[in-house]
Amino acid sequence: MVIIMVREKFATTLSASLLVLALAAQDTSARFCDFTVYDARGYAVSDDHDPSSVSNQAEIDAKYGGCTEIKDNINIAANYTGRFYLPNVTTIDGGLFSTIIYHPNDSHYEFRPALSLTSIEVPDLNNTRKIEIRAVPRLKTISFPSMTVVDTSITLALDGTEDCHLDFPSLTTTQRLSIVGNMTSMNFPVLANAGRLRVSRNPPWDGYDGVPESTDLGIDRVDQIPLDISFPALRNASNVYLEGNISSLSMPRLSAIWKSDPWDYDRVLKIRTYGNPLNISLPSLSDVKYVEIAGTIGSLSFPSILSLDNFGLNTSTPLNVTLEPIKTVEFFSLYGNVTTVSMTSITKLEYVNIIGTASEFYCSSFTADLQRIMGSDYNEYAVHCQDGHPPKSKLPLILGLSIGLGVPVALALAYGLYRFCAIWDRPATPAVKREDTLPAYELGGRPPTYVAWGEGRGSDRGIEVARSVNADGVSESVEDATSARLRDGSNAPQEGDSARQDGTLEGSVADVDTGVWGFEGLA
Repeated sequence: MVIIMVREKFATTLSASLLVLALAAQDTSARFCDFTVYDARGYAVSDDHDPSSVSNQAEIDAKYGGCTEIKDNINIAANYTGRFYLPNVTTIDGGLFSTIIYHPNDSHYEFRPALSLTSIEVPDLNNTRKIEIRAVPRLKTISFPSMTVVDTSITLALDGTEDCHLDFPSLTTTQRLSIVGNMTSMNFPVLANAGRLRVSRNPPWDGYDGVPESTDLGIDRVDQIPLDISFPALRNASNVYLEGNISSLSMPRLSAIWKSDPWDYDRVLKIRTYGNPLNISLPSLSDVKYVEIAGTIGSLSFPSILSLDNFGLNTSTPLNVTLEPIKTVEFFSLYGNVTTVSMTSITKLEYVNIIGTASEFYCSSFTADLQRIMGSDYNEYAVHCQDGHPPKSKLPLILGLSIGLGVPVALALAYGLYRFCAIWDRPATPAVKREDTLPAYELGGRPPTYVAWGEGRGSDRGIEVARSVNADGVSESVEDATSARLRDGSNAPQEGDSARQDGTLEGSVADVDTGVWGFEGLA
């Protein structure tokens, strides 16, 4: 360890009292203390996470007492007990760290908790390179009242802490400020340039400080204590991520979220809030590329923003979205309980995705605006809108048509099936063989008597047209047959034959007469 002591020389004829006072001032003279460990070649071997540390106030006083400038890091041991108090030091050319152990085998950091550390107070420090405090569940106060510049970053990972007060009343600039956990109050009244700014109740997604790179608009849990966020002097940041049960938000002078480093590719403002509806108003913000907001939103106001690459919103509370005076948005996304959308100032949109759940929200209410803005680019690929009113079901119409058309068809099919089954099940009717039976008079009975129907008209007509066939197959008229019946018995030997022939002829006439009546009856 090398200690360089610079003492002021006093040559004076002052009184003894003044001399005593001057000697007392010698104890507060500037002192540069270099605790850097060098190897044989003269290279420093310590890094940001030097295992050498202090574990109580007595060790602080013994090691750093009298130093005003320190070259190296100051490390707080995991077994530190009580209050950490480091006065008189104005510059630390390194940083202040809680216990962080790096494991080179698998390239990860271990943050060992300092379970008994109650406060960190460095009243005179105004400049350092880095502050990183993690895993301090009983910490109540972090105070750097004279700090003006932190060259790289401030990381205060207070997850697990019940409540903690942060006091940085003189801080104006840092490249990165990450505050995570249960802080009851924050005091950054003059911070103007914050670089990458993160204030969150939840631990970082990647286990380290920074702003999440995903564009997820999910809404987080609501079981955390309220958080007031106030940066009254903040003007510039490279990106901003605010998350938690935010009860109030004040950044009235924030004007630009700009690219401060070559590796900062996302100039984004992300706010996730839950609890009571949060009124978000950033009156001076004009230079930003991405705005993504989710949660319980009471109102939105961005009166100075004219152009955005991406605007995304997911609200769980009813919200009237007013985009004026914004003119251009490339990617526009709305989700959740959106009630109305006003975009009268918009002149350019490239892609629109809207999924609304509010009962009073209708996509048709601003379709005309979208068509006006997008012109020929308005199509199903560039615009997707789904409101809280799904299309009316066509099921009743389908059922009506099915019943109206289906019942007659079903009846016809049923009847056809019935007929088919009836025919299929009908027993086959045997063919009846026709048998010719001899008339009764040929068997010895009395010949039949024939009566003409139709008052003589049918009888006369039957005699004129009827024909009979004799036993030899020769056609005879009915008149000849009648004459044959009236002959005397001179031909007695042939009576049987004649009678047989007469019977045949009489039967034929009867058949013809009956057939003619039947035909006329049908006619």
